[in-house]
Amino acid sequence: MALVQRLQSVCLHRSAVSLRFLSEQAKLREAWNPTPSFDPKVMTEFLDDQNHELHANMREFLSTDKFFVPQYDIPLAEERELALQRLKQLCDKKFISVHFFSTNPTAVFAAHENASIVDGAMATKMTVQFNLFGGTVLKLGTARHKEVLDGIDSLTNIGCFGLSELGYGNNAVEMETTATYDPETDEFVVNTPTVKAQKYWITNGAIHANHMVVFAQLYTGEVNNGIHGVLVKIRDDEGNTMPGASKACMAIALRYSATRLTAGPSGKSDFPILGYQLQQHALIPLLAKTYIYDIALKQIQAMYAKFSVPGRDIYTVSHREIVMMCCAIKAITGWHVNTAATICRERCGGQGYLAANRFGPAIAGSHSSMTAEGDNSVLMMKVAMEYIADMAAKMKPGKNLSAAVEMLRAKYTPGIVQRKGKNGSGRDIAYIHHILNLREKILFLQVAEKMRVSTKDKAAARAARFEKWSQQEQDSVQAAARAYSDKLISDICYEKIGLADPSIQPILKKLYNLYLITVLQENISFFLTNNLISRKGASSLRDDFDALIKEIAPESLALAEGFGITEEMLSAPIARDWELYNSYDNAGEMKKFEDLARS
Repeated sequence: MALVQRLQSVCLHRSAVSLRFLSEQAKLREAWNPTPSFDPKVMTEFLDDQNHELHANMREFLSTDKFFVPQYDIPLAEERELALQRLKQLCDKKFISVHFFSTNPTAVFAAHENASIVDGAMATKMTVQFNLFGGTVLKLGTARHKEVLDGIDSLTNIGCFGLSELGYGNNAVEMETTATYDPETDEFVVNTPTVKAQKYWITNGAIHANHMVVFAQLYTGEVNNGIHGVLVKIRDDEGNTMPGASKACMAIALRYSATRLTAGPSGKSDFPILGYQLQQHALIPLLAKTYIYDIALKQIQAMYAKFSVPGRDIYTVSHREIVMMCCAIKAITGWHVNTAATICRERCGGQGYLAANRFGPAIAGSHSSMTAEGDNSVLMMKVAMEYIADMAAKMKPGKNLSAAVEMLRAKYTPGIVQRKGKNGSGRDIAYIHHILNLREKILFLQVAEKMRVSTKDKAAARAARFEKWSQQEQDSVQAAARAYSDKLISDICYEKIGLADPSIQPILKKLYNLYLITVLQENISFFLTNNLISRKGASSLRDDFDALIKEIAPESLALAEGFGITEEMLSAPIARDWELYNSYDNAGEMKKFEDLARS
C-alpha cells in the first residue's frame, strides 16, 4: 500500500512539474526572435493567395474539433472508418464540393491543403471522391448523372476511379478491360479478361465506395471505340458488394529545433540546436524552397482554373503551356516533400522516429505523390516532349524568327561573351535569371539535336527516335525538363513577390535569392563547363549562401508561423510542449495531451 501511495505521489509530482513548465517551449520559441521583421498574418494571407475565408474557417474548425486529434495504434478497419467520418464532417461544413470545379477550382486545392496537414488518409479519400471520381462524373457526365453528382458532396454516393490495371499503369491505352454495348438490354457489359487486367490501386474500392468510374476499351459490335469511362455501381445501398464488383514538416522541425537545448559556449545545455550552422544549413534552404514552390504552385493552380471556369481570363497561356506547368510543378513539389520530410526527420534526431511527431506519414505520403497520377520522371518526359514540339513549331521557317534566333544565340554564343564581363554573383538576381534562361535553351537545343534522325523512312525514323529518346538520352531529357521547371518557378515567383505587401517583400526576396543560389549550386557543373559562371563566381556562391542563411534564420519561426498552420493542426508534441507530453504515460497517443493542452 505504501508503495502504491509513493508511486501516486511521484506521478502527481511529475504532473505538477509539467504544469509549472507548461509554457517553457513557447518561451524558448518566443526568445528565438521576439520581434520578427514582418507580421506572420500578412505572410499567411500572401501564401494563401485566394480563398482566404475558406482557409481561415477550415483551420479554425480543424483546430477546435477534437474529432481530428490524430490516433495511431488503431486497427485498419477503424482507421478507414475514421477517415470517412472525418471527411463527412468537412463535407457537412461545406468546405468542399464537386461543383467547385465549375465555379472556383482553387477552393478545391485550398480544402486539400488544409485536410492533408491533419490526416493524410482523409485527404486521400477526399482526392479520390472529389477530384478523380467526382471531377470525372462532372466533366464527362450527362444530365442523367445529376443524381449521382448530388450525392457526391453528401457522401451518399462514394466513388472510386478505375484507371490503372495491374499490367498497364503508365500505358493506359493498352488496358485490357472491356465495356461492350449490349443493344438488347441497352447496357454495357464490363469484363476483366485476364489477371493483368484487374483494376489496381483503387482507393475507396476495398470499402465504402458504391460507384466506380471504370475505364475500358469500349466495343460496339466488333468495333473498338477506344478508352471510355463507364459509371458502374459496385455496391448496393447497404454497402454489399455488387456482382462483378508539406509545410507541416518544416514547421515541426523548426519549432522543435528552437526548443531543443544542447551544449553551448558555457558547456551547459542552454543553446538551441537551431542556433547551430549544421541545423540551419540543413533546414533554412528547405524552408526557402518550400516557400518558393508554394508560391509557384498557387499561381499555376490559378492559371489552371482559367481553363476550368469559362470567363476567368486571369492569365494568357496556351493549353500546352498549362499542361507543361502542371506536370513540372507536380514533379518538383512531390520530390521536395520527400526530401524535406526525410531531412527534417533526421535533424530532429530520435524524436523524429515517433509516429506522434508525424514525419513517418509525411515520408510515406511523399512516395505516393512521386508515383500516383503520373510518375514524376515520366511527367518530366512529358514536359520535355511538349517543349520540343513547341520549339519545333516556333522555329519553322516563317513562323517566329525572333524565337529561333534567341534559341540559337543561347546555344552558340560562347559563355564568356554571354557573361558580359560578370563572374556570376549570387546576389545578382538579374544575371541569375539570365543564365537560368540560357541553361533551359541550351539543354533543350542539345536534346533536339540528339533526337535528329537522317532516314526518310517513317517506320525507321520512328524506331530510331524511340531508341534515342528512351534508351540513350534520358539523362539529357530529364536535365532539360528540370531546367525548364527551375526557370518557370523562378519567373513566377519573381513577378508574384514584386506584387506582395511591402512589409513582407524584404524577407520574401531573401528566400527567393537563397532558392536561386541553391539552384546554381545544385547545377554548378553546367554553369562552369558552359562558362556562364567563373571559378571566382562559383567560389563566392558559398559566401552568399552562408550570409543569406544567417539573415533568414532569425526569422525562421515567424516564417513557419506564416504557413498559417495552427499548433492543433501540427499536432506533433515536439512542435508544441514536448515536456508536458512526456510527463505522463502517453502510450504514443495524443488524446490526453490535447485535453491538457486545451484545458
